[in-house]
Amino acid sequence: MARGTISLLHGLVLVGLLIAAVALATWWGALWPLDLGFSARMAAGGFVLLLFGWGPLWLAPLLVSALLNRHWQRLALWPFAVLAMIALHAAFGPARGFMAIDRLGMAGALDLYALPAAMAVLLGSALREGFRRKSTSDVPDRAGPVTAGGVQSRSG
Repeated sequence: MARGTISLLHGLVLVGLLIAAVALATWWGALWPLDLGFSARMAAGGFVLLLFGWGPLWLAPLLVSALLNRHWQRLALWPFAVLAMIALHAAFGPARGFMAIDRLGMAGALDLYALPAAMAVLLGSALREGFRRKSTSDVPDRAGPVTAGGVQSRSG
């Protein structure tokens, strides 16, 4: 796939994740009737709190995603990143100012970490695709056709 297409797909998935985050902020925050601007600010505030709450730990799924070669490997990383963040929340969250996992519940923890973990994995994937070298399938064959005798023909 061409780099432009891959970049476009990454961008579309990011937009979809942001829309899902605004929808979750609207739903769980009971922000009815829908005020899109306020919902977007609530979602952004939630991301900022998680980013500052866990700091450089968000770099782990981003860097692991950037190091993985295949798209399916990066997709498979997402549930592990979510579970790792939930485990960290259960172990250290209350000491860092987050609600205890028994009060938050597993559904609440999934809602809290699913989208940010997906964004970290997606950004790592975008970095990987942005810095990858052209593979042999991306480079057109300019050597020319090979004749029956094994000698390349430069004509045509």
